[in-house]
This record gives sequence, structure tokens and C-alpha cells, in this order.
Amino acid sequence: MSVDGSLIEKESPPQYVTQRGVVSSTEIQELRAEFRAIVTSMEKWFTRQDEKISKVIDDFNDMKASIKFISDGYEDIKTKTEAVSQRCNAEVGNLPEKRGENLVAFLENIADLVKMSISQQDIVAIHRVRQANSGSSHPKNVVVKFSSRILRDSFLAAVRIRKGITTEQLGISGWPGRRRSSIAFGSSGLSMIPYSPGSMRSQRCSPCAPRRIWGSSQCRISDAPLRA
Repeated sequence: MSVDGSLIEKESPPQYVTQRGVVSSTEIQELRAEFRAIVTSMEKWFTRQDEKISKVIDDFNDMKASIKFISDGYEDIKTKTEAVSQRCNAEVGNLPEKRGENLVAFLENIADLVKMSISQQDIVAIHRVRQANSGSSHPKNVVVKFSSRILRDSFLAAVRIRKGITTEQLGISGWPGRRRSSIAFGSSGLSMIPYSPGSMRSQRCSPCAPRRIWGSSQCRISDAPLRA
């Protein structure tokens, strides 16, 4: 079958063939303008994000400063509270230790001897404290936290008026090696200076440092230095 060549020459090519690769300058300009608009929009968006991040960082630094201020204030209040709380403490020495002992009952017995009324509500806490010398056979001292400083001072004053309390008067035996022991009392929080007639003249303290001097029946608080 033959093809008529004249028909092929007269037939025009489809429109898409001649215009497929042609882009007008107007369209290029429109694409460029659209691209620039997108870039500008992105730059503004990033600028806003930078401002937000900077504000968050500033707020975070302000919060850190506030937390530090509150923390410092809390530590200051805590220190002052502990100092005030220690003023409610009394310390009892030479009280023999027993397994399962009732320290509250011991304190109530002492209060009865000095003609002072003390209830369990007046005692915030009571416990023995660890000794500096772990090998010592001396009984651990007892620290009593009273509900108020006035109550603590009244208790110590009543003990001083009594001028001596022994384990025998409390109905208990003395600590190991002794038939009876004299109970020592004092305010808690100062370093303890053991008492002995010979050593009292040989020990010296800082002229400005308060000290606790333990005697056979009570303790005395003094701000004066020991002298030879």
C-alpha cells in the first residue's frame, strides 16, 4: 500500500509540538517575583522565631535568678530556724543506757524530782547523740528538744535549784563501774568540756568562745576564758 506524499506535506504539525519548549519572559518574571516573595516571607518567619527564642532565653534567665533568690532566702531562713530551734534544746549527761529504754519516762522522772510539770506534748523530740570517741564506755548524752525556749530554761533553772540529781534518786543504777552517777544538765549546741578538778586549771579556751563546763550535778555556761 502506497502513501500519497502530497498529503503529508500539506498536513501541519500539532500545536503542542511547536510551543512545548517556549516560555515567555513574562512568566519568568512572575516566577522570580513569586520566589522573592517566598524568600522574604521565610526571612520574616525566621526573624520572628529568633525573637521568640531570645524572649524565652531571657525569661529562663530571669527565672533562674528568681529561683536563686528564693533558694538563698530559704537557706537563710533555714539557718536562722535551726539556730532558734537549738535554743529549745537541753542536754543530759551521765544517764545510763539500757536496751529498750524510755527516755521520755526518764525526763518525766527528773521533772518530778525538781517539782516541775512536763507532759509529752512539751517534748518535741528526745534522743541520744553519738559520741566523738566511739570506744568510750561513757553513756551517750541525751538531747531533749522542748516545745519552747522558756520551758527549756525553766527546766534547767529547776535542776540548778535542786543542786544535784543522781541515778539512785531516779531509781536506776549508775553507768558501768559505778554504783550511782550524778546526772549532768546543760543547754545543747556548745562543745562539751569534761570536768575534772585537776584538768579545769590546765585547759584553755578561746577568749571569745562560749563553753559548757560539766560539773558533778549541773553545767554552767560561761563566756569567760579558762585561766591557769
